[in-house]
Amino acid sequence: MDLVTLARSLERKQFIAECPFPLLLAVNEAVPSSEDLFPDEFVTQSLKRPPDPPAMQAARDPVLYAVRKVHTLLPHGIVLGRTESCDIVIQDRAVSKAHALFQEIDGKWSLSDLGSRNGTHVGHHKAVPRGAALQLTYGDVLAFAFRTFYFLDSGSAWDKIRGRK
Repeated sequence: MDLVTLARSLERKQFIAECPFPLLLAVNEAVPSSEDLFPDEFVTQSLKRPPDPPAMQAARDPVLYAVRKVHTLLPHGIVLGRTESCDIVIQDRAVSKAHALFQEIDGKWSLSDLGSRNGTHVGHHKAVPRGAALQLTYGDVLAFAFRTFYFLDSGSAWDKIRGRK
């Protein structure tokens, strides 16, 4: 069962227990209306993009990605990229094969760029390729190449999926 279906089928407390890890909620993937799901002024005004192609416009659900370790390729972090060997797979040719690295130390999350071709951003701050990690806070807007996401705890993701503030 995908995470959106899980969020819609469980009560908030149950969803948090099932998903005790951060989530990436896609802002500019195939969603019904960015105004409905993403009223944040930063997202709706700063991150606009051209209309989706017809195949994407037909989709009805938002997309959630779990920020959790799936593969043992790099044991010290969670790798986001477009190849199946990554922990978080974003199927977009603009996203590098191994694009960015999430790390959690003592409950604090950080994000670093692994030398991507099209960049990694936290809000308006660009990560230096292969440079220092940027600190993350739940609610941050992240961008990998041209794909944009909210970095959320599971309770906030549940609220967004269920249409609550």
